[in-house]
Amino acid sequence: MKKNSIVGLLIGGLILFYFYFNNQSQYKSFAPIDAVYHGSTNRNIKTFEPRSHHIRDEKEGSRVFATPSIRLASCYLFKWDDSWVHQSISWKENNKADYKIIMVISDKTRFHQEDFGGAIYILPAFNFKYDENKGLGIYEWTSKKKVSAFTQINFSSALEAMRIFGVHVYFVNAEQFKHYLTLPGEEQEKFLLSLNANEK
Repeated sequence: MKKNSIVGLLIGGLILFYFYFNNQSQYKSFAPIDAVYHGSTNRNIKTFEPRSHHIRDEKEGSRVFATPSIRLASCYLFKWDDSWVHQSISWKENNKADYKIIMVISDKTRFHQEDFGGAIYILPAFNFKYDENKGLGIYEWTSKKKVSAFTQINFSSALEAMRIFGVHVYFVNAEQFKHYLTLPGEEQEKFLLSLNANEK
C-alpha cells in the first residue's frame, strides 16, 4: 500500500473516531481544520472532479463543492431542488459555528420514494476555500482541483442521516409550502411549529 493511502486511512479513521466516540454536541461544530465533507447519493465516488453544472457564476469555472459542516453534508443524501424543498441556515449572535439547519419538504411521498441514502465523504481541506459573498458563504467551500476522499460514511436513509446530525426536518403539503415561502424569515419556523410538522 502506498504511503499516501496509509496516511489517508489513518486521518480518516481519526476523524471517524472523533465523531462517533465524542459527545453528540460535537456535531454543532465544524470539521477539524484539515477536513471538509461532501454529501452524495452516490456511494461509489473514488475521485471528485471539478464540474461546471453547479457553478455559482460564469466566471468561477468548474469546482468541487464541500462543506466544513457534516450537518449540512447530510442534507445532500437525496436529490432535491428549490421547487419542492427549502433549506435555511441560521445562527445565534453572529456565531456561525452555532447554527441551525432547517429542511422544509413539500412532498413527503416523493421524498420517501427517492430516499435511498448515500454517503458523506471526508475530504482533505487542502485547496478548498470559501467566499463569504457566494453560495452559502462559510458553509460552502470549493476547490479547482480534483480530490480523493480520506474515507466515507454510508447511510441507508437521508432522513436518518439528517436526524443523526441535528438537521430540523419538516414535512408540509404544497399549500403550506407556498405560504411558508411568503413569510419573513423570523416567522417561518413559528409557522412550521404551529403545524406540528417536524419529522413526521
